[in-house]
Amino acid sequence: MISLVVVRLSEPQEGRPIGRAAAAYDDAVGKGRDDQVSPSVGGLLRCPQRGRYLPVSQFYAHPSCVHELRGRVSFFHLGKAGGGSVRHRLELLQMKVHRFHPFPKHPLKNTTEVLFATIRDPVDRFVSAFNWRAALLCKPDDARETHTGDPYLPVKFPERYCLTVSKEARMIHGKYSSDVNLLAEALCPPEDLRLTAEAPHRYDDAVRDSAQIGHAKYTLENWMAMLITADGSGASELADDSTANLREFLAVPLVTGEHFERHLSALTSHLLTERYGPEMAGTILANRRGAIEDDGQAGQWVHTSSPGGGGSGNEHLSPLGECCLARHLVADYRLIATMLGDDEDEEGKAKRRGPRVTPVDGVHPTVSKACDWGDDDHREVCRSDLRSILLRHGTYLDATEGSCRVVLGMEMGGMEEEVRGWAGV
Repeated sequence: MISLVVVRLSEPQEGRPIGRAAAAYDDAVGKGRDDQVSPSVGGLLRCPQRGRYLPVSQFYAHPSCVHELRGRVSFFHLGKAGGGSVRHRLELLQMKVHRFHPFPKHPLKNTTEVLFATIRDPVDRFVSAFNWRAALLCKPDDARETHTGDPYLPVKFPERYCLTVSKEARMIHGKYSSDVNLLAEALCPPEDLRLTAEAPHRYDDAVRDSAQIGHAKYTLENWMAMLITADGSGASELADDSTANLREFLAVPLVTGEHFERHLSALTSHLLTERYGPEMAGTILANRRGAIEDDGQAGQWVHTSSPGGGGSGNEHLSPLGECCLARHLVADYRLIATMLGDDEDEEGKAKRRGPRVTPVDGVHPTVSKACDWGDDDHREVCRSDLRSILLRHGTYLDATEGSCRVVLGMEMGGMEEEVRGWAGV
């Protein structure tokens, strides 16, 4: 039998015992479902690690006390998409979720009810991943130290240490001269650019090479694979074991720093409200507001994906490189279009999706409601951010406009010969 201790608000606030049976339950299945144990009682929060219900201030005085959400909430932490900032915020709030990183692991826990993921412009994410690996991997004449004892030292101190991953390093620093644009331009199919006889080999090599780059090799499509089916049924073949209980997919777009901060606040509020209710969630966030505002990382979010707000993050890509890379990653953009859901009419659809990016059929129904959470203002900002990712590349993503060569010729007029020069034709 599970025992619960009911605490009256008038009693002293030094905390109350959880009860042996409830504590034993937490010890046994703390990472699973805990429906049978109340997470809060009479304005106090359950802290299984301390064996007591505590006031919010005392709960946060003990780092061992956590909001245990791992049984119900999963987090797709895509590399180079702002996931580290999300993780940091969850740690500040002492919230534990089931985090997938650095690569997708299928299937989900079969108890997962809520899944969230950071969504960054796929081109920006690819460029960032390439440049990050270029910074971490040793060059032939690198003066930095190599440290095999701790593989995370180069990640923490890239100015002092580097990784000796020879095959990937030779590809990035040798074949592509540490220049992501050379790889991006090589990703245009030969029939698209009308290149030379060597072009097919160049393209095939580029596709294989892109699949070797840390983080970049795991596309959004790879991460979302468990939520997509080929038969258009809209339910994953893993549904019985993995997504049967999934009721929410939450998109957390990384477009501008200001908006990303709003999405982070909305996300933590949403998760805490679902666990404790709006009143307790508000009390928790009010208690931690100072810690969040004083945090040294606050306001340090990378501004990406917005053409007019802090830089696109890929200015060093040539127009050809951007077009080729965007089309190479078109499956990711199709998933982002799917997250916008259906519109009431064609005019609304054009407004929301921008270019003709065809949504993906056969996705889990929660994907098309990726922004349908939080208040009305947050929902609109979420949709606006996803839409801006699609609009940014304009006709590059619209295959009906012709090949990259044709599109760039139309847009650049007299610069078409320069484009041909970039393409090596």
